Amino acid sequence: MEAKASMIIMSHLSDAQELANMTDDHKLARRILEEINFAKFILIMCKGDVNQEIDADEMYKEYKKL
Repeated sequence: MEAKASMIIMSHLSDAQELANMTDDHKLARRILEEINFAKFILIMCKGDVNQEIDADEMYKEYKKL
């Protein structure tokens, strides 16, 4: 079965979020979830086109405004 790469990436990131929630180390879990959520934000903002160039620092500033 074929699917858009962006949807498969989002699915795997969601699975990783669930795994992060299983750890007893809450500081580590928060850090992991922050990284995952930022990756998802980039996918959404790029509308799935991960081949375009972005300014990661500017994108992160936008993400932190949420």
